[in-house]
Amino acid sequence: MEMWRFVFNLSLLIALIIGVTSGWYFGVVTFLAASGLLFLVSRLARCPRCGLVWPHRHELDTLVCSRCRLDIRRGLRE
Repeated sequence: MEMWRFVFNLSLLIALIIGVTSGWYFGVVTFLAASGLLFLVSRLARCPRCGLVWPHRHELDTLVCSRCRLDIRRGLRE
């Protein structure tokens, strides 16, 4: 399963739990906030070397830039 689908499903599950235990509107607000944050991260991600906006989810899943082939996973491990 893709990372983004997992995060989306996890935010939906958390929103449902919050909606059931609190008011339904808290669940809706939680889901909208999590979805909005996920959307912003996916739309505003840029390569640190060349500045290319990563519009494709494939680049966000693999963390490799399609223009300069920079692999930022090595830097995230350190």
